[in-house]
Parts: sequence; structure tokens; C-alpha cells
Amino acid sequence: MCIRDRFNPTEYTLSKANQWAEVPIPGLDSPIVQFVRGQTETLSLELFFDSTEDGTGATATPVTDKTDAFYDLIKIDSDTHAPPALLFSWGGPTFPGRAVTPLYNDKAAIRQTRVLPE
Repeated sequence: MCIRDRFNPTEYTLSKANQWAEVPIPGLDSPIVQFVRGQTETLSLELFFDSTEDGTGATATPVTDKTDAFYDLIKIDSDTHAPPALLFSWGGPTFPGRAVTPLYNDKAAIRQTRVLPE
């Protein structure tokens, strides 16, 4: 499935961490610290969907037509028994500075605000 939309986040966050283990040794003042493994890199961003460009009257396109497709990316696929792997593309073939590797969606939240003229 390919979801294309216009978006330009005002900011995004990339985070990555490492896991370390402390190994206590009797008689030493401090434990020995040992690298265990790297953690998953996380991309966090907020997308704003606006469907008022298509009009606000009775024939308007509901914004949920766009947000539902994104929200479905967190749901478990009945064939694979897992959510789908994702490729996030922004301003080019892949996310800037990243190799083509799949992303895995671990959470999603949708907040809807109705902004219509009365």
C-alpha cells in the first residue's frame, strides 16, 4: 500500500539509544560496564491533515478519508500477524540521511479538530 499526501512537519525527532549492562564484581569500587546492544532508532513527527482545501460544503471530503489510511498502519495484518513495515519518504526517494530500511510503527494517535466557518 502506498499513501501519498502533502505534509511538511515543522519539526521531527530522530532518537537512538544503546543498552549497557553493569556487571558487579566483588571487591571493585564500581561495576564493570559492558555494551549489550543498540536500540531501535525512532522517528517522531506530527502530521497535520487539512481537507478544507477540497471545500467545506455538503460535498466536502472528510479528513478521516486521509487519517484512517494512516491509522490503519498500526493495525495487525491478518496474513502476516504483524503491522506492516513502512518506508517514510520526504523530499526525495528516502528519508534524508537514511538508508532504505523498513520502519516499524509502534504507536499512532489521531487528534481531530473541527475548524469550519459557521
